[in-house]
Amino acid sequence: MTEAELERRVQREEGGTDIEELERLARSFGLFATCQEATAEQIRDTLNAGSDVIAYINRAVFDLRTLTTLVPALRSLRVHAVVPTRVTARQITFHDPRLPEVVCKTIRRFEAAQRHMRSACLVLR
Repeated sequence: MTEAELERRVQREEGGTDIEELERLARSFGLFATCQEATAEQIRDTLNAGSDVIAYINRAVFDLRTLTTLVPALRSLRVHAVVPTRVTARQITFHDPRLPEVVCKTIRRFEAAQRHMRSACLVLR
């Protein structure tokens, strides 16, 4: 299936695809998919159990020089979905389809970006 075919099947909103819509799309392909909140540690456990995760983040957090205040990132909220592939004690590695490339961020920065999105994830089993 091509990306264009997927886009035709999904109901997009301004700024992207709602996580519940992504869940519906995954289920339409016979996948077991659930929306849930998940910390980096919970994402690691999910990946180790053999499931895949799509995490919603505010990518504006990644542009901040420091995490002292997150207010500028909240003002310029940029909702984005990434696919974590590995979580260590200090870092999380994920595929960013916008770039497209594999990116590594500290757990602290990733979880700050996640909190703006209520740590929403789609777990695919």
